[in-house]
Amino acid sequence: MSDDFDARVADLNAQREQIALRRQQRADEEERVQKLAEAERALRDEEAVDAAEQEHGAKKIAVVQTDLGVVIVKRPHVATFRKFQDKGSTDSESLEKLVRPCLVYPKLPEFELICSELPATLLRVANAVTMLAGVRTEELAGKS
Repeated sequence: MSDDFDARVADLNAQREQIALRRQQRADEEERVQKLAEAERALRDEEAVDAAEQEHGAKKIAVVQTDLGVVIVKRPHVATFRKFQDKGSTDSESLEKLVRPCLVYPKLPEFELICSELPATLLRVANAVTMLAGVRTEELAGKS
């Protein structure tokens, strides 16, 4: 009986080792795929920043880094900013109306995906747009 018991324990341990090996192989493959995707995204982001700087000028854009890629915005048109300023509200709808016309990269559907995955992105990007419009951090904090 001891031999059967020892054999069964050894068999179960071998099965567990096989499972652990398969899991490690999957994790290694997922890591490789993720590294490749990150490298591809980083290249796309750098190309987009370069193109935006060429088109709009380096001082007229802002680049917001996110875990899902960069968001590039340009300086708002005076009418767009005044509408935002006159409304005096920072609700999501107002922020979207400020940001959307300024969005350079990515395209709107991808931006919306980033915002759905990382909800604070809209606020971060809106802050970047207001900075491009001339608002300074000290002014946002109420210091003069």
